Amino acid sequence: EQKSERDPIPRGNSMRITVFVDSDHAHDQKTCRSITGLLGFIGCTPIMARAKRQTSVETSTYGAEFSAARSAVEYITGMRLLLRSLGVPVNGPSVLLGDNRGVVLSATQFTSVLTKKHHAISYHKVRECIAAGIVDFRWIDGDNNLADLMTKPVTKATQATLLKRFMH
Repeated sequence: EQKSERDPIPRGNSMRITVFVDSDHAHDQKTCRSITGLLGFIGCTPIMARAKRQTSVETSTYGAEFSAARSAVEYITGMRLLLRSLGVPVNGPSVLLGDNRGVVLSATQFTSVLTKKHHAISYHKVRECIAAGIVDFRWIDGDNNLADLMTKPVTKATQATLLKRFMH
């Protein structure tokens, strides 16, 4: 991870960044573009919630989820830079939580091989940040993924459960 010599000396307690990520494949029925949902926390405080249509049309859930993971990694990298430039210590990797087991395994197991060339940019960006110790990408059960609130229509019961977890 690149650090600037101009950053102030870190003071205070170290802050941990946690980001929940999800994607809804082909969410837009007219264009078949997927939607990316991100929910970011610093410590226990939610600081960012975003749902955005992806700029490319992905042919699979795997591609849409990797594109969302790349967006999350780029957000985490920028937030770590911002915190360091404000003098807030950021120690250790930031946690990225996603509910697509295939994407998490492909990104975290360095013995895995990329078989879909058109996913290469997202794949390498995520793996590069994991290898550098910037991100710790973990699998989370879909029922506990708070980013589902930004990507999918959920039942009232699921919404109540996720919002309760979000508010704690």
